[in-house]
Amino acid sequence: MEYIILYIVYGAASVTAALRFMHMFQLSSYQFSGYWRWFKSEGGRIPLNFIPFYKCGKSKKPFKATSRAIRIAAVSGLLIGGIVLSADIAGGIYSYVIIVMGYFGIFFLIPLANLLLHPVQTAINNWYIRDAQKMLRPDLIVIGITGSYGKTSVKTYIAQLLSIKYNVYATPGSFNTPMGIVRSIREGLEPSHQVFVCEMGARHMGNIKELCGIVPPTHGVLTAIGPQHLETFKTLENIAATKFALIEAVPPEGKAFLCRSYEKIRERAGDFPNAVLYAASGDETLDIRAENMTAGAGGLSFDIVTKTGERESFTCALLGRHNVENITAAAAVALHMGIPLADMVPLVRNLKPAKHRLEILPKGPGLTVIDDAYNSNPDGAAAALEALSLFGGIKIIITPGMVELGELEEAENRTFGEKIAAVCDYTALVGEKQSAPILEGVLSVGYDMDRVKVFSSFKEAYQWAESIEADEKVILLENDLPDNYG
Repeated sequence: MEYIILYIVYGAASVTAALRFMHMFQLSSYQFSGYWRWFKSEGGRIPLNFIPFYKCGKSKKPFKATSRAIRIAAVSGLLIGGIVLSADIAGGIYSYVIIVMGYFGIFFLIPLANLLLHPVQTAINNWYIRDAQKMLRPDLIVIGITGSYGKTSVKTYIAQLLSIKYNVYATPGSFNTPMGIVRSIREGLEPSHQVFVCEMGARHMGNIKELCGIVPPTHGVLTAIGPQHLETFKTLENIAATKFALIEAVPPEGKAFLCRSYEKIRERAGDFPNAVLYAASGDETLDIRAENMTAGAGGLSFDIVTKTGERESFTCALLGRHNVENITAAAAVALHMGIPLADMVPLVRNLKPAKHRLEILPKGPGLTVIDDAYNSNPDGAAAALEALSLFGGIKIIITPGMVELGELEEAENRTFGEKIAAVCDYTALVGEKQSAPILEGVLSVGYDMDRVKVFSSFKEAYQWAESIEADEKVILLENDLPDNYG
């Protein structure tokens, strides 16, 4: 081999660049659409991604050497070796051309390796799915939950309310993808469990139907239909069709719990005779609703009323008016499962928020952090700001803004900025490009430019927020994007 030094340099640089791209591909759930979105969002920085060790060690969510990642890396290595062999066979100036083209084509080697492995990965996934399905006993009650927003919170509250009567298992964290659910079943579902509360997420058409094929629901809860993941769904109609696949999969003897607050749910609610309609407010035609709601820094107070006239007063330490609707959904399910409203009162009082969803974190004298860092959306962001407004002292927000809202993203983030200006004393934005519309919105209403700053990392933003002097200070963490968002 005449060009041994060239090949060694190419191999070493290619491997380090490939690891960078492999990390981004993993963060994109091994989906080319998300990987390509990251590539485009990087813009002028793309050449830097080919430089060995660029951004090395700065990841929020480190690369995991899973079996799938190792397989993709191995095939990618073979492809890199094939490029070296082709260059050596070509010889002369063609060797340099092939090496250069191969190096700047590394971005595509990762998804190509994944594509080549597709039959193998499908066979492996199918084995795990079949193994998990063997654990779904005929007498197991499966409560499927989907929706644009509120899935994890409703899942958490249902599991806490039902635990007074049943042995309940719920998918942990945000395990709501096919293989995430399969893993949670195989690792956590026991023969003693009577109820399985299963969160079902979707980014593409057909995702919920696929999940219902893996885990057939006994009952289904549809929490909301909004523009979350509009970037991949394209239209609200597509989102609605995908989410309603859960309700369509509920057998006639099961119940469908539908939040009537959303237009796209109201449009189809009448199609399901087994539907239980709920909302945080509404008329007496609702099967279950909330009334007399008040919110404060200490939590929520409200009544839950059924169509038959049953009424109970509730309090809890949760933040956000939207949580009243989430609790009402959980109460509707628990009521159907034989738990009286009166028995839920002490349970609701002790409800704990889902992780990173308006979670109050006391940080010492004079400092409170409200952690709402998971996957912000327009409704959730507005609710978080309302919750922040209820606190005294200096109010600070740290946010990169909202993503995956498609053509609505820029406008929604600009509106978010305007709402921030009405509540927050200081604003820390993360990511110059991503947060630009928020900055426009904040400044458009006369916000003091000295009180808003843009940072390249969440860590820097938090350090600045901590440095602001105040006797009493509340910091809201609203969304925290992974590394594959620029």
